[in-house]
This record gives sequence, structure tokens and C-alpha cells, in this order.
Amino acid sequence: MSDARQVTLLVLTDRSHRWDSSISLLPAPEVVGCEFNPSIFEYSGVVLDIKSKDLKKDLLFRLRSHLQFCLQPIFLTESISIPADAVADGIVADINEAYALAQPICLRINSLGYDPLSVLPSPLFKVLLYLYVRGTDISPVKDWNSPAIYSYPFVALLIGFSEQVEDWLEAQNQRLLLEKGVLVDRLRRCPHCGLANPNYVDVCTNCRSIHIHQDLFLHCFTCGAVQPEKVFRTQTGQLVCPQCNARLRHIGTDYDRPIENYTCSDCHSSFSEPLIVAACPRCERVTETEDLEVKNYTTYHLTEKAVIAAKTGRIEEPSALLDSLQNVNFTYFTYIFNWLFSMAKRYKDGEFTVFAIRATNFEEIEGAVGIARLLELIEEYVKRVKSQLRTTDLTSLGEKDDIWFLLPRTNVQERQIVIDRILASTTDTSQKEDRNILDLRVVAVTIPGESDQHDTPEKIIAMIRQELNRN
Repeated sequence: MSDARQVTLLVLTDRSHRWDSSISLLPAPEVVGCEFNPSIFEYSGVVLDIKSKDLKKDLLFRLRSHLQFCLQPIFLTESISIPADAVADGIVADINEAYALAQPICLRINSLGYDPLSVLPSPLFKVLLYLYVRGTDISPVKDWNSPAIYSYPFVALLIGFSEQVEDWLEAQNQRLLLEKGVLVDRLRRCPHCGLANPNYVDVCTNCRSIHIHQDLFLHCFTCGAVQPEKVFRTQTGQLVCPQCNARLRHIGTDYDRPIENYTCSDCHSSFSEPLIVAACPRCERVTETEDLEVKNYTTYHLTEKAVIAAKTGRIEEPSALLDSLQNVNFTYFTYIFNWLFSMAKRYKDGEFTVFAIRATNFEEIEGAVGIARLLELIEEYVKRVKSQLRTTDLTSLGEKDDIWFLLPRTNVQERQIVIDRILASTTDTSQKEDRNILDLRVVAVTIPGESDQHDTPEKIIAMIRQELNRN
């Protein structure tokens, strides 16, 4: 692309009569999904002026997700829908407004000291660079047609999936690449299907029937009867207890009004306040209101670390990702190891396992597919490791990013189940090419069964390190 002061914009239109002849125009495709005209990629940005909303949305989404155009400014002349509009860079009235909005974006793209195409295959860098060149934040977009009510449209498009965008954003927040900003809204969602607008229904506190009605009740002091007021009232308008026939003249002396004023038509229970439950219109599950999933929707902005990554095209943080396991320091790890070792020697039921895992091909993966892909693999690896740990298990980072584990009350068979699941996760979540699979080396010892009577914790740690270091 040329210098940002010479931004070139293309108008993709099926209404060429609306534009001056000096403006670069290209006829819009007539069918959704048609191939791009290659000449589009010669321009700095595009203005979409198309009558069909479906065709316009198709072109917008395909251009924004295309590696050669995902960072470029794209404008609309008319709204498509609220979520779709968020994928564009705005709605413009004329070409001059489009040029004014496109220039700072193009300037930022041109200021990058490397070829963006070298990192854009990574979904992470797509988002970081998209935000960086625009100097903008990620904001949730309200869409009443969406079951979740809020979404992050351009993030979902850039990373290639929409089902777990919130988890992805939270992962980048934990990675210290995105920082939460303004709290936009707080919703309560069905814990079973995620619908964000459950129907709140008042039901009987006894049988949970919706067939309840509100009445005025009276309480007779003479016999203790509690009945709806209409049962007490005679044809002449006097109040007479239907149970003992006492005449009720003075409230507070002959009778009072109890707090119960609801009746269930099914089980005939009386109660003062109905129970409020959340009934999901989509999956039809009924949930206690306190069990609804609370979801906060916030804005996100780039951290300083993310800005540096966008400027340089590199993120160097494998250790930081591995440390997100809430590892204890290795000194404390060895202290607990010594304590468990002593307990295992004294008591028959003190069996435990210590093992370490080392990924031996970090450098090879980075060289083959880049740091961003490596980090994605490590992130998934760490997530799967977390899923296998109990609250009583300890982890620590050792040399060369080894992860050390202490598993109390874990025998050889049980430890193998844990290790097999961790190893399986690295192949399940990797791409098909062998070069994108983490090569993990595991060394494990179960104590006392696999330790010699003259062994010490120090000797066992040294032995494990020696096995990890072997060629």
C-alpha cells in the first residue's frame, strides 16, 4: 500500500450513478459468495454501497476475515444490522468522510516495522493489530436477536469462531494482553443453554405450580381459622367465621389479617410471597434465580504488553503462560515433598506421586509456525493440565519451563491416568501436522513403591532432572 497521505479507496457498488466519475468504482457481485475481484486488494480500503443487505454483509464479512484485507478500513453507506455494522469501520455519507476516517488507520498499518502478513495467520495477532491500527477498544454489542443479548462481532469474525469468544477474551486478559475496561452490563443467563432473557415466573412455594392467585385473608381469633375474606363475608356484608360462626366486628380484637395472601389452586397451600423461578423459553429448564449464571459484559483494551507485541510482531511469554497454573515456588514445593516423603516412610497409607513434564520442542514449533501458534498450543496445554488437578495437588515451575507435580495419595495406576490424559490433550488440540504437536517428556516416581530405601527427596529430584535432560 502507498503512503497513508495517498490513501486509495475503492467503492464496490451496484449503484454507480450515485458516485462521481473521478472515484474508483467496481461493480458489486450479483450473487452471495462470488469470488473477489483481485483488484480490490490493490486499494487501501473499500466502501460498500450495495442495495442487498445479504450481499453487503457477505462481502463485508469475507473481506474482514481475509488475511490481505482484515486490517484495512471498510465502510458502509447504509446500516446492515447492529452486529454486522460493528464489523465495519463506520457508515459514511460520502467519499471525503471515508478518506478522513481511513487515513489514520492506514498510517498505523504503514508504521509497522514488519510485514503484518507474517503474523496475521494467528487469530491473536489479527485482533491485536486490528485494535492497534485503529486505536480502539473492544466493546460488547447488544443484539436482541442473539440468545446471549451481547456479542463481540469483529472478534468472533477475526478469531474464526463465535461460540467461545468470551472465554477467548478472558484468556487474553489472564495473559495480560487485554485489560478489562468499563462494565457495560450484567446479565443473568440460563446455566443450561446460555439464554440471557429467561422468563421470571412466580409459583407456589409448596408444589411450584403457576396456578396461584392473590386473596385477602382473615384470621378468626375465636377458633383460629384462616380463610379468604370472601368466605367470611355474608350476603348482608357482615363478617362471620365460617368455622365457628363468631361474628367479627373489630379488627385486632375479633380478627386480623395474616400475612398469607396467596393461594395455590392445585395444592391449596397458602403463603405470603410466591417463589420466583427462572423458566427458560428455549430449553424449558426451570432454575432457581440464585443458580442463574451471572455474566458481566465489559469493554477490553490493549495493554502495554499487547501494544509492544503489535509493534514488533512478537510475544515472548511461554513461561508466563505456564505460570498461570498457580504454581508454588520450587523451594516450597521441595519442602512439601520432604514432608510427604517422611509421612510415606512412617505410615502405610502415605503413598504419593511426584512427576515432571518438559516440552522439548518449543523452539521447533516457534520456528515452524511462529510464536503466536506456539502460545495457543501452550495455553490449551495449560488449560488441560488444570482440568486434571485436584485442590490438594501442587505444581511448580522448574528448570527449562518444566512443570513439577506433587499428587498426594496417588498410586502408580492413578498417576498414569492423569499423565495419559495430559498427554492425550496435546495431540487432541493440536493441528494435524506433526510439527504443531507439543513433544512432552514425562518422568514420574511413586513413593514409597518406586523409591529405594536409601533414596532421599534430593536424590529423587536429581534423578528426575537427569532423565528430563537425556538426549
